[in-house]
Amino acid sequence: MFCSSDEFTANYTVWQYPVTEKYGIIYSRMREWGFSNSHEETIKLINDGWVIFMETPRAAYYIANECKLKRFGNRIGSWYYSMMLIPRSPLTSAFNEIIYSLEADYTLDTLRAKWWASNTSRCGTLSVDEGYDFEEVGGMFSLLGCGLLIGVVLLISEIVTFHILLKKQQTQVANEPPRLPPQPVTNSVPETIQEEEESTNNLSTRNPVTSNLITITTTDYSDPNQEAISLNE
Repeated sequence: MFCSSDEFTANYTVWQYPVTEKYGIIYSRMREWGFSNSHEETIKLINDGWVIFMETPRAAYYIANECKLKRFGNRIGSWYYSMMLIPRSPLTSAFNEIIYSLEADYTLDTLRAKWWASNTSRCGTLSVDEGYDFEEVGGMFSLLGCGLLIGVVLLISEIVTFHILLKKQQTQVANEPPRLPPQPVTNSVPETIQEEEESTNNLSTRNPVTSNLITITTTDYSDPNQEAISLNE
């Protein structure tokens, strides 16, 4: 894929190499810096601050066993493992049948789950705070419900008490005798008396009354010599 020079040949003949330019540049830089020769050297380089490019299954294995490691970013690319056979080899159909059978009875899924998905026994579980659950906040909702219920009971009692007092007051007002407003005090009495006096004087002027002699005689039959008594008005 690469020529003897450091320049990547995909700059000239892209159609011959189905690999993009950025992958070639990354590989050229990795070749300049060098590759690790063992697992211990890889972990040492990572602890020293280096960034390691490796296959996804191997990176998952290291992360599962070394709790300080972390994967970041997306995958650079995806390529499948393959086995090369001669054309029209009788082993081709045999390999295909075996792979299909392993996929059909979930053998590959079982092996993948055994060695990759559940291989985290060396690392402790991270405590993730998921917030308050219903059991922790249930008391708050119960308190709010009790407060609402007590408020409704107090409101109903106040309404009933108001109607009872209002009805009692209306009954008391209906049983009381009516009260007349006080009459204003005026000075019309002397004028009335004066008017009556003037009317009497006018009447006496128009209809003069003659004086009559009224004689009241009292007789005492026991004394024949008793004289009569005369009174004049």
